[in-house]
Amino acid sequence: MILFALLFQILSAQEFNIQQAKSIEVLATNLNLEVVSGTETKLKWLCADKKCKIKPSLKDGKLVVHVESNEKVKLKVPQLPLHIYVKHLTLSLQNWQQDLKLRGMNVTANIANTKGVIDINESLARLKIQKHSGEIKIDAFDGKVQIANSKAALTISQFTGLIGLAKVDGNIQVTTQNADTLIKDSQGKLRFKSAKGQLNVASFKGDIYGESKDGRAELSPLAKSTIHWKADRGEVMVDMQNMSGAKIDVGSLQGKMQLIPSLKIATEGTWRVARAKPLNSEQGAVLVRTNKASIRMSSE
Repeated sequence: MILFALLFQILSAQEFNIQQAKSIEVLATNLNLEVVSGTETKLKWLCADKKCKIKPSLKDGKLVVHVESNEKVKLKVPQLPLHIYVKHLTLSLQNWQQDLKLRGMNVTANIANTKGVIDINESLARLKIQKHSGEIKIDAFDGKVQIANSKAALTISQFTGLIGLAKVDGNIQVTTQNADTLIKDSQGKLRFKSAKGQLNVASFKGDIYGESKDGRAELSPLAKSTIHWKADRGEVMVDMQNMSGAKIDVGSLQGKMQLIPSLKIATEGTWRVARAKPLNSEQGAVLVRTNKASIRMSSE
C-alpha cells in the first residue's frame, strides 16, 4: 500500500479532472484492470506498461476512458456508475457502492463488498462475486459463475457451464440449457428452468418453482418450504426428511422420481399419484403426479 501511494505521488501528472462527471465508461480491447475507489474529483491511473496509453474525455456528464495496455492498469476514480466495454477483460473490484455494467466477449472478474446493480453480458464469463447487496443480472453463453454471501435478487441466463450459489438471500431466477447448477445454504424464492442441465439444491429455505425437460434435479429443502416442480423426461429426487410443514407438488410425464421417505401410490385416471404428509409434519402436504414415469420411494 505504501509503495502504491508513492507511485501515485510520483505519477501525479497522470490524472484528469472529472468534477462534472456523473458516470464512468472504460473502453478497451484487451485489459487487466483494477478499480480503486477514490474520494477526489480526479481520475488517476497507474500502468505497469511503459507504453500504456490512457485517453480520458468528458462529454455530457460521462467520463470516457480509452485504454491501451499490455500489462495491468490500476484506475482510481470516485464512486460513480461504472460501465466497462472490453472484449477480453480481467477485472478486480472491491468496495464499490455504485452500479456496474460489463459488456464484452470474455471476462474474468473478482468482485467483492459491493452494492447496487451488477449487470453482466458476456459470451464467456468466469465470475466470483461475494458480499453483494442489491441486484445481479448475468447473461452468458458459457463460463463459471460463483456467487456467495450475498443479499440480492439474481437473474442468471447461461447456456452451459457451471453455476454455484452459496448463502444467497433473495429472489433467484436461473434459466439454462445445459449448465450444472449447485445452490446451497440459501433462502428466498427460486425459479429454475432447464433443458438438460443438472441441479442440486441443498438446505434451501423458501419457495422452489422448477421446470425441466431432461437432466436431473436433486432437491433437499428445509422446513416449511414449498416445491412446485414439472419434469418431462428428467429425473427428480426430493429429500423430505427435513421438511416439516412443507408443501410439495411434483409432476413428471416420463421421468424418474425418487422420494425420501416413501409414499403410497394411487392411480387417478391416467396419472399415478402419491399423496402424503412430510415426515414429522402436521400441516404439510405432498402431491406427486406422473403419467408414464416410475416413482421410487425409499426411507434412507
